[in-house]
Amino acid sequence: MSHINATNKSLHPTVILSGPTRGLGYALFERLLSEGYPTVAIGRNLERIAAIVKRAIGFVELVEFDLGVDPANLLDLLDVVHGIVAADATSPLVFISNASIINPISRATELTYSGLEHSMRINCIAPLMVANLLTKISQEQGRTLLVLNISSGAANRPIRGWQAYCSSKSAYKMGLDVLAAENSHVRAVHFDPGVMDTSMQKLIRTQNVEDMPEVEVFRSYQEKGSLKDPADVATELVKLIEHHTAVRLNVE
Repeated sequence: MSHINATNKSLHPTVILSGPTRGLGYALFERLLSEGYPTVAIGRNLERIAAIVKRAIGFVELVEFDLGVDPANLLDLLDVVHGIVAADATSPLVFISNASIINPISRATELTYSGLEHSMRINCIAPLMVANLLTKISQEQGRTLLVLNISSGAANRPIRGWQAYCSSKSAYKMGLDVLAAENSHVRAVHFDPGVMDTSMQKLIRTQNVEDMPEVEVFRSYQEKGSLKDPADVATELVKLIEHHTAVRLNVE
């Protein structure tokens, strides 16, 4: 795990973003930095966003970490995040929980323990531990915490072939609801971005009908041109942050 930073913090909320290197996460990271949001990005292969960092007009910290690693290593991530966030207690905290995986895709009876465990680590356990840590930090510092969960319709309804994804996303959603119910300074918002033009959708379209009976439905989204642009969804999300934190978007 490694991390780098740039200086110049603003009066915006401090944002912790997971999964910033592809799809919606990439579009969000680019938008946040262009607006001057102090941003901590957690993910793998962070060289993909190096060009964006060079254009940043505010504080940015990159933390290279694989959320699917052994739980013992997750403590290292929590220590790094604590050190970064605890250094500035002047603004609300926002955790955009974006990183997730859809694999393994197969009939439930064909899934392995390791496949289910890996999905649960990335989609539920690791982000829930980060959210729990940020709850403690924000409470100690007297600041609010918004957890913005990039959710999915799969968190609320079964999709054949997606047992790992559906169950992990649903479990994470409930975990955040419990966290918010226990802590009055925490707000959990579940945002379903809909079907976007991302690498995850490309992967879904490559599946065979035996593993995923609804695959033709997802292929039709591309054929009909109904996939959303991640940049447009990123704009919606920044507005959502503004609404829930009551902080102006424009940098003076």
